[in-house]
Order: sequence, then structure tokens, then C-alpha cells
Amino acid sequence: MLRKKSGEIEWLEFEILQGIPHLKAGVFLRHGGISQRPYTSFNLGANTKDLAEHVIYHRKQVQELFHFKEIVTGNQVHGVHAKWIQRLKQDVGNCDILLTDLLETGLLVTHADCQAAIFYDPLRKAIANTHVGWRGNVGNAYRETVRVMHKAFGSNPADLLVCISPSLGPKRAEFKEYKRVFPQAFWKYQVTPFHFDLWALTKDQLEEAGVLSSHIEIARMCTYCNAEDFYSYRRDQITGRNGTIIGFTEKAFD
Repeated sequence: MLRKKSGEIEWLEFEILQGIPHLKAGVFLRHGGISQRPYTSFNLGANTKDLAEHVIYHRKQVQELFHFKEIVTGNQVHGVHAKWIQRLKQDVGNCDILLTDLLETGLLVTHADCQAAIFYDPLRKAIANTHVGWRGNVGNAYRETVRVMHKAFGSNPADLLVCISPSLGPKRAEFKEYKRVFPQAFWKYQVTPFHFDLWALTKDQLEEAGVLSSHIEIARMCTYCNAEDFYSYRRDQITGRNGTIIGFTEKAFD
């Protein structure tokens, strides 16, 4: 991933999406904001006990930095419900999958160990952003995102580019009750006792949904292991949220 900075705000960009002038996407780090401990400092998560005005201020900075008219985010509930954003100021509600082909509309997923997965269809000029924790893997939110993009836009899975944010790595993805919470098909992803490689699981689920291996970029950066850049619920319990966003600029269809 490529590290970018504007003033004190820092974010990461995916290499596979470089050189696409009409697309803006990034994973925002925890630097350059006004939130105080334990949310220091660029918290983008509204479902925390951080001051609402801090979160609103940070989201406004992201919106201005990426030149979006609007930022859309759902109430993430660790499910597989999708919302197709077709107009400005649309009510979103509970959902973990956002998709759109609107201009200047940023789709935001907030996370602190979970995966944010951004999908881009370069042929149909459509995007999605999906919040995936382990429950999302169990429900196969990746397969569902591919399905709803095909239904909404006619997207071919083989055309999609998919990028996975920094998230919980294999050394920290501990599930002592894995036999209860995971289907048996997941057990092969156990790399050491009780620890699972969710990155490998995600890649396999995407490929099974028809996404090409060469079209998948996984950050392979562990949020638990890097407290300087990333929030981690497993590490800190009370904490903020990083944000991953994707959207088209006004020049998307030039």
C-alpha cells in the first residue's frame, strides 16, 4: 500500500487502484484529528463514545479532501444486508454492504480489526464498500457483494477489482470457541492453535465468488499489531474506528 498525507491527515491507498483518475479510495489512519484518548485522534466511528462533533468534523475533512458531495455510511451490524445508494440524502439504516454508481458520493466503512472491502467495476463504473468481521465471513458477505453488484449493475465478477483494508492478522485472530462459531470448512484456516488466517479465508471466498486472484489486493497489515496507525477493538476494547472510503469524482465518466 502507498502512504499519503495532507497536512496532518494520513491515509493508505491500494496499488491496484493507482492510475484511475476518476476514482478516489483510501484507508484513513488515526493521525491528524481532534479526538482525545482513548479515541486519539482521527476517529471516524460514530458508534463510539467519542464526541459526535469530533466524528462529524473528521468526516467533513475526508469529504473535502476527496471532493465528495456526500459521505454515506450504514449502521454496521455484522450482517450481509446491502443498500444500493441511488440518490443523495438517501436513508441507509442497518447494512454492511454499500453500493452505488453515483458521482461524488463516498461510501464509508468504519472498522477496528474488521475488514473493509472496496469493490470497483471499471466497465460499468460501479463501486461497493463492504464491512466484514468474522461473522461476515461466516455469512459470506463477499459472495453477497458480488451478487448484488451483478443484480444492480450487471457486474461480471471477473471484471471486479477488490481491495481489503488492514485488519486482524493471523497472529491475533484468536477464536478459542472456533468449533462453535465457525463452520467446519473454516477450520483449515487455523494456522496455530486457535488462531486463524482470515486473510486467506477472504481471498478464497472472493475467488469462489468469481473474482480473479490477480484482481485482489489484501493489505496484510495487522490492526492489532500497529497501535500507532490503527484502532483495534481486540487490543483496546474502548477505542475509535479507522475509515475506508471509495467514491467517484465528478470526472468519472469523461
